Amino acid sequence: MPSDPKFNSHQKRDRLPTAERLAIARPHLGQTYRQYGKSASLAGVLIEDAVLRFARLQSETTFTIGLALAVIDLVEEVAELRNLARF
Repeated sequence: MPSDPKFNSHQKRDRLPTAERLAIARPHLGQTYRQYGKSASLAGVLIEDAVLRFARLQSETTFTIGLALAVIDLVEEVAELRNLARF
């Protein structure tokens, strides 16, 4: 998802968000994925890519919520397994 270059360079840098920040971000992720789903040019690509990356997802009405949760789970897992700094 697009992000603010200034934030990425000066605040986030090479860190991942904490569980608390991810929980706050969940509804925003869901909303962003819903907006992508409304786009004729992005909807199919989003679904195809997400289903390939996250095998348990299905393209249904709760797809965007499931996708947001899958992305958060992935970030948590990567942060934990790699012992990465969080912000």
